[in-house]
Amino acid sequence: MSPQSRRAAQPLYAMASPAAGVRRWRITHVVIGLLALAGGGFWLVQAMRHGAFVADPSGLTYVVASHPADGEKDVLPNIYVSANLNPGHSLDPETVDNNTVRLFRTIDQQLVPARVNTSAAGDNITLTPLEMLQPNTRYSFDVRGVKDSSGADVLTHTISFTTGAGAASNSYPVGFDKHDVPSDTNYYTALAVGPDHRLYAGTVDGKIIRRDIRPDGQLGPSRVIETVQRANDGPRLITGIAFDPKATADHLVLWISHGQFILNQHGKPSSVGATEWTGTISAVSGAELADYRDIVVGLPRSWRDHLNNQCVFGPDGALYWSQGSHTAMGAPDEKWGHGRPERLLSAAVLRLDPGKAPADKPIDARTPDGGGAYDPFAPDAPLTIYASGVRVGFDMIFHSNGSLYTGVNGSARGGNVPATPTDGNAPRRPDGKPYAGPPVLGLTVAEQDQPDLLLRLERGGYFGHPNPARGEYVLNGGNPTDKSDPLEVTAYPVGTRPDANWRPPAYSFGISASPNGMLEYKSDRRFFGGALDGKILVTRFSGGKDIMVLSLDERGNVAETITGIAGLTSFNEPLDLTQDPATGCVYVAEYAGGKLTLLRPITDVGRLASLKQTVFRQQVRPPTE
Repeated sequence: MSPQSRRAAQPLYAMASPAAGVRRWRITHVVIGLLALAGGGFWLVQAMRHGAFVADPSGLTYVVASHPADGEKDVLPNIYVSANLNPGHSLDPETVDNNTVRLFRTIDQQLVPARVNTSAAGDNITLTPLEMLQPNTRYSFDVRGVKDSSGADVLTHTISFTTGAGAASNSYPVGFDKHDVPSDTNYYTALAVGPDHRLYAGTVDGKIIRRDIRPDGQLGPSRVIETVQRANDGPRLITGIAFDPKATADHLVLWISHGQFILNQHGKPSSVGATEWTGTISAVSGAELADYRDIVVGLPRSWRDHLNNQCVFGPDGALYWSQGSHTAMGAPDEKWGHGRPERLLSAAVLRLDPGKAPADKPIDARTPDGGGAYDPFAPDAPLTIYASGVRVGFDMIFHSNGSLYTGVNGSARGGNVPATPTDGNAPRRPDGKPYAGPPVLGLTVAEQDQPDLLLRLERGGYFGHPNPARGEYVLNGGNPTDKSDPLEVTAYPVGTRPDANWRPPAYSFGISASPNGMLEYKSDRRFFGGALDGKILVTRFSGGKDIMVLSLDERGNVAETITGIAGLTSFNEPLDLTQDPATGCVYVAEYAGGKLTLLRPITDVGRLASLKQTVFRQQVRPPTE
């Protein structure tokens, strides 16, 4: 999650007057680092990614790590640069700009045009070049003149790296024309095309905006639907929308994932934070989506903005979503809520069987560890844990290959990692068995950034984020051998094996990419000769600010990444996206831009062949290597 403008670089806040009524709720200052939306995802996204608040005893503020690393070679020409502060310190976002954070060609000091921003928590700087860097060229990255939140100078930081030769192609047979969609400014968070062939967009304050899709892909006038706001006596933060598989143009049913809307009158993070157990899954129906029903209430909510995220229906008719973590790395920490622990249903992908949901009242999902009574392990439970250890996945898709995918935002360094109980009294695990692994050492202020990942989710799998409430203790791949191991955590003693149910990722995006919106492009070979069919399109909200294309192998892992495609670059915090299967058009929610963008496929073969684009294709080794 990472913002382009300095103003947009702060967490989610708003000023509103409840007395004014639903129609007069007005956001005067909102930034989502989503889901982390500012600085690397929804404030939801980026605020989600940051760990424990631990002050450096020196009192100085400095860059503790950069990506790429100083002296690194063979760096991809489409790289973005990320720099993380020492734990416990944050930046003054007003001082982070193109004058204080620069990238330049080392040999002649030629500046590289770029977007610069900081994270919602202010502990990271991301610089994204506006164009691909030159191959086989040395570049320098310089931070000089930035202030921290106390007004003190951040120590000067300079690194250099060299790009590789790469495998750029200027004849890739895919390209889109990018068009702005005329509309009022809204902070869009979720998009879907309905069975009535209209575009539906959820907003940060709980509105649903409906627009007709014209034959050329452009959109008609907005129809604002305020059902969620009215039913909840004010704004709600919508994180996902999905049409019921049984919905038709004449019988619309839209499922909505939403949570508490944070207000702060002073434009700074709340000292109270979000209220726990305030997540909700609801459904609205009818021609004007005026009928409202809560299906699940009492879902866990982090002190910051990890909550119930985008929802998607599976081929089994069940509803799936990622329930965000409460901590940076599994154990309570100051920055992530002054000790709010993980809960039984947090940091997991949940599955809801709509056929088992009571018709007369919502499911209260508060579990016994929070004073409730819901048991996801009960034989006939309607809401269950499908996969665990998923830190926070903003969006997810069921691919035509039969796999369920989500992109997760990894934690920045500084989080705490839990240890196994000293008395051996571990709680029940999702597989119904007690913890039978060896003792696991806890880590305090872990000094290793965790990467953003693409996960291929499997029922019963564990995907690396510890949760002591479920007897899960090992962060990602542990440190099993003295060699380089998949997703290893080097602070662990050698011999620390990953959790018995751990599944390696399908792909690593690296640090601070903030992968959010996802879709599988489908056209039945009507567009681009099928060259894009079956590939995953994913927005990189923070680093990259583009749409990356992922090509899968027969095992469902990423075999190739493709960036630089015409029309899929240079967005202003792209958060979500959806495809209209009838036209092949893609719609993108640019969060910081407060707008929708239309991507229309280029169908003229001759024009495609003559496009001046530099597409970068990178082969990917299996994640277990």
